[in-house]
Amino acid sequence: INASILCLSNLPDLLLYLQKNINYLNNRQKFPISYTFFSVIEHLFIHYPKKAPFVDSSRIIKIINHCYPFLKICRNPVDLFSLLMQDIHEELNAKKNKKQPIIFKKDIDKRNFNNVIEQKIIDFNDSNESIISQLFNSFYKKEIRCPGCNNTFYDLQNFIIFDLDPMNTYKNYKKNIVTINDCLKYYVSPITSTKICSICNHSSKFVEKKNIFLLSNNLVFGINRNNSEQEQLMLKIKFNYEEILDISKYIDKKLVEIKAEYILIES
Repeated sequence: INASILCLSNLPDLLLYLQKNINYLNNRQKFPISYTFFSVIEHLFIHYPKKAPFVDSSRIIKIINHCYPFLKICRNPVDLFSLLMQDIHEELNAKKNKKQPIIFKKDIDKRNFNNVIEQKIIDFNDSNESIISQLFNSFYKKEIRCPGCNNTFYDLQNFIIFDLDPMNTYKNYKKNIVTINDCLKYYVSPITSTKICSICNHSSKFVEKKNIFLLSNNLVFGINRNNSEQEQLMLKIKFNYEEILDISKYIDKKLVEIKAEYILIES
């Protein structure tokens, strides 16, 4: 809980949103999770030190234990943050019109590809709008090509937490110290797997590529070290955080030309 609160309290846009919408959010029945969680941030980081903060920590603990009972056992801050953001988004999403992941089943005219995806993202965001989506909603594009019929399948997914894989990054690059850049490099590296094509019906070795397509102003990295099966190896992995991170080279250059620099906020 503490890690999630500290992470969110470093976002000026969120604090400004809370200041403007305190009266609207002050409804425990309509926004049980949002009200409880945001009230902690409000008291600690908006009112303080104007007045002595009083935070009913027992209420937020009860809410979290009730909604996510399995967290009593695993105690994973990445899972908690992800679940909280998803549920707060659902509470604050006025349109409540959930859309499925944006998937393209067959090859698209490459001349119109950029326009098609941009419109899909606009439609998706229009039906999934909240302060959470505004702060964190990013997209990655998965491209899978069938060598048999030469068709390409595209899957565009949104995410609010970028889950890094230090374990497999460590195994792949054999480095004593793993960085965010290393994990991102591993994330976009091509993967080959045998699948049956839904168009030509033949079993072939598909090549899967992933790229970041569209990024939010705030990028949350989840570095999951809770791997009980290989706990000893996980403890040996040293992780280094770049204070200034440029992830432009991991963005799909065919579609988007931007420079994406982020400044580290440790929470």
